[in-house]
Amino acid sequence: MIEVEINRGQYQALHHLLADMPKELPKVITRAINKVAKASYTRILSKISHEYAVSQSELKRRNVTLRKASYGNQIATIKIKGRRIRLLAFKARQVAKGVSYKIKKTGGRKRVYAFMESPVGGAPTVMPSGHMGVFRRKGRSRLPIIELFGPSIPAMFQTTPEFAKGVLERDVSAQLGREIISQAEFIIAQRRGVSFKAG
Repeated sequence: MIEVEINRGQYQALHHLLADMPKELPKVITRAINKVAKASYTRILSKISHEYAVSQSELKRRNVTLRKASYGNQIATIKIKGRRIRLLAFKARQVAKGVSYKIKKTGGRKRVYAFMESPVGGAPTVMPSGHMGVFRRKGRSRLPIIELFGPSIPAMFQTTPEFAKGVLERDVSAQLGREIISQAEFIIAQRRGVSFKAG
């Protein structure tokens, strides 16, 4: 979980800038936090899908979520959770001897002895519940079968180089410091009647 909130130094700097407009503090803080949090959320989705052969829609579906800050709760939260993602999502396709798939975009395709196509029509296997996936028999018998999975989103996040421990948090803090100043300058310019666009 990543929390986006201002630190003591940032608050003091903002308080100094808006000394004559203390009522504007909650607005500036909330706007700045939400803008940085949204950019960080988009960055996480983009970088993981760039590193791994999985779509951003699959990442969203598997619980990379953003809860925005409000005036009453000035902390935005990005949660990265979820179980392992079905192997079908990693560009899986039926081949002559099993199923090939690709976990990382920079790596080659791998193959596993499994099936994802029905004997008729070549459509991905659909379970009675309507679920589709890549499956493998537990033994020599036709049943039971088990579904195969790739890594989880938390595992992909932790192994994406750009998100090494502490790096993202430091970037978020620096971006938030700049955005607070930008939003404060926008409020000040508005009060003075100057045309100004917040960054």
